[in-house]
Amino acid sequence: MSFEFILRIIGMIVLAVSGGLWGFQISRFVPEDAVRTTLVFSLVGALTGLILTPYFTTRPARAIRAMLGRMSAESLFAGLTGLIVGLLIAALLA
Repeated sequence: MSFEFILRIIGMIVLAVSGGLWGFQISRFVPEDAVRTTLVFSLVGALTGLILTPYFTTRPARAIRAMLGRMSAESLFAGLTGLIVGLLIAALLA
C-alpha cells in the first residue's frame, strides 16, 4: 500500500465522520429523514475525502520537494539561516 493511499483512507474516514456529524445536525430540522440525511452526508464526506485528500497532502509536498531540489545550496542555507534567526527573535520576544 502506498503512502498516498493510506492518506486517502485517513482523509475519507475523517470527512465521513465530520459529514455524518454535520448530517446529524441538519437532520434536526427534518426528523423523519434523520437516518437518510446522516447517511447521505456521511457518504458524500467519504467520497470527498477519498478524492480531495491527495490535493492537500502529498501533491503539495511533492511540489515543494521538487522546488527545493532545483534550488542551489547557497539559497537553501540562506533560507535556513533566516528561519533560525527569525525563530530565535520570536522566542526572545514572546
